[in-house]
Amino acid sequence: MTSVDRVRVARVTTHGEAETVALGRRVGEALEAGDRLLLIGDLGAGKTRFAKGVALGLGVPPERRVTSQTFTLGGVLPGRVPLYHYDGYRVSPDTLLEWGEEGLDDDRGVAVVEWGAGLRRRLAEPVLFVRFSFRGETDRLIRFYSRSSRFEPLFARISEGS
Repeated sequence: MTSVDRVRVARVTTHGEAETVALGRRVGEALEAGDRLLLIGDLGAGKTRFAKGVALGLGVPPERRVTSQTFTLGGVLPGRVPLYHYDGYRVSPDTLLEWGEEGLDDDRGVAVVEWGAGLRRRLAEPVLFVRFSFRGETDRLIRFYSRSSRFEPLFARISEGS
């Protein structure tokens, strides 16, 4: 059971795609079944790179490519827990919820939603919001925030690695 009270926040600046993937991997290693991540940011801000790292951290085999789901809406990848990877760029939140119902409500896997801002108040906890902002050509400010105490160990892990 997770408590929901104060907002927890962590910030990390990455310097290039490799660091964004590495940060995603650290996050993925700390995720548990039932976790939901909403990735928010402009086009090209690093959401898919981060999702690739999360997949590696969840034990998804490297040959199972994580790609932008913009044209396929979503998919599931095997790891220590299933990774449900979705993209809400071209669809309404209602369509995404309907299409992704299995993974978004499945407490046996981890759901990662790129362009997930529309689901902000529509998913059950625990939800981790990850916002990507440009800080130059290759640098990204990545902010994590959640109301769920479930992510306390993750916030500590993020802070240690930055």
